Amino acid sequence: MKVSEITISKYQLKQLFEEFNSKLMVDGVNAKYSWFIYKNSEAMAQEYTKLMGELYDERREPDFPAVFRAQMDLAEKYADRTEDGKIAYAPNGLPVYTEHAKEHAEEFAKLREQYSEFFAKLDKKQSVNSELFSQQVTVQVTQLELSEFPPNTKPYIIGLLGY
Repeated sequence: MKVSEITISKYQLKQLFEEFNSKLMVDGVNAKYSWFIYKNSEAMAQEYTKLMGELYDERREPDFPAVFRAQMDLAEKYADRTEDGKIAYAPNGLPVYTEHAKEHAEEFAKLREQYSEFFAKLDKKQSVNSELFSQQVTVQVTQLELSEFPPNTKPYIIGLLGY
């Protein structure tokens, strides 16, 4: 085991931290690997927190509650209904609009116009976050020799943190 400075993408940092963090409170495979997980989670926590604060999340926008409420109101008014009168949802979790699709589209266009700044940011979310994820970050990590990884360790962990 050794401590080294490595440069990885912010997306890789997110993947590693979330993987390690999910294993902090479960039974470990062995003491050495548990220490590896603990130390790397600890070492990446600050950069991870910083990254999560930098990612665009529309829920942090001041207009989000009003836009969300307006979208819920549109669903109540125009969405298809199930046999028991509840809003019908597609497999992706969004309300289904067939019978009143035109009316919904018109009202939604007005909503987009009313909250144009909010929707402009929302429309750019994927590209903004993708650009952020592609940026590089340097972190101090604990590494294991290839022979020290337990069986069934995910290949990206070995690839990024093995030596």
